[in-house]
Amino acid sequence: RPDDSGGMVFSTGDRVEVYGLTHENVVHLNGTKGIVVGNSDGYHRVQTEDGDKVDLRAKHLRRDESVIDSNIALEHYAAGDVVILHGLKQDAFNGKTGVVLKGMNQAGRYPVRVSALGKSVKLKPSNLRRLNKVGMDFTPQKSGKQKALDILIQRCIMIELEESKTVPEKLMENYGTLMLAYMTKGETKSAQFVWKRIPKAWKKVSYLKGIWELGRCLLLKDRKTFFLTLDKTKWPTTLVPFVDDLRSSTQLRMAQFIQKAYSSISARKCMDLLGLKDSKELDKFAKSAFWTYNVGDEYVYPAVLALSNKNSQGLPLSTLREMSSCIARFEIS
Repeated sequence: RPDDSGGMVFSTGDRVEVYGLTHENVVHLNGTKGIVVGNSDGYHRVQTEDGDKVDLRAKHLRRDESVIDSNIALEHYAAGDVVILHGLKQDAFNGKTGVVLKGMNQAGRYPVRVSALGKSVKLKPSNLRRLNKVGMDFTPQKSGKQKALDILIQRCIMIELEESKTVPEKLMENYGTLMLAYMTKGETKSAQFVWKRIPKAWKKVSYLKGIWELGRCLLLKDRKTFFLTLDKTKWPTTLVPFVDDLRSSTQLRMAQFIQKAYSSISARKCMDLLGLKDSKELDKFAKSAFWTYNVGDEYVYPAVLALSNKNSQGLPLSTLREMSSCIARFEIS
């Protein structure tokens, strides 16, 4: 049936193709294929095969006729595959992501854990669509913030070189700022060298000891103690913004590690690695990263919402599982 804009109304889970866009900023999307993952204010949110999300009116969408249901029905799934549900009579199920628990049973159905519904369901392969194990891109970008850190480090080094002109309190604070800036950039070894050249008497200052404790935890890969130290140490007001930046950058690196190393991870361990206090914080983070998790779940599945591309030359799932097992042996405790 048509909507107010003259196009068809699509349901969550429908495969569509973009067409008819004329503006120079979006004309490149014509021909892009994807899946409808939501609807709001007259727009359909489409997850493209590249993993991007775009909001489009129905008049710029048409059904992807290249998808043949019989071919979908013949597709086989393995335990751990992330899928999206579609074509079900209960509309509340359509568009939800789930994880295949094991192979097809004798009735020709796959048991699928759907976290958003808080239960497992047995579904026909024709009601499943495979998703790649790709979530948010956590790769650090060379941004204005990174350049600002470089400038801050150079400024701190200059203040240290001119220490005869600087009062001791400001010089101590400068050492703390310099160590925090290095750690935020991921250069904890450089922060260690700064700590070594701080006068011995100053190393007893509580916040300087706290900063070095953070560096020590990073070097030892002790993320749980790292976040506990962040929370329990009383930081000078002038250092709080730098401490917050360090928390964010460390959490970002850990999210990148989790996403690469795990197809599933216990909720408790995930909270420890990311410095999250409870399941509500984890739920909020998981949703922002497009991971599969709901409050009360035992596991987090950091692998959702990028459509499978059959033309890609990715590694087979079995190989990826083998690699994940190897990485897990070196996981952060």
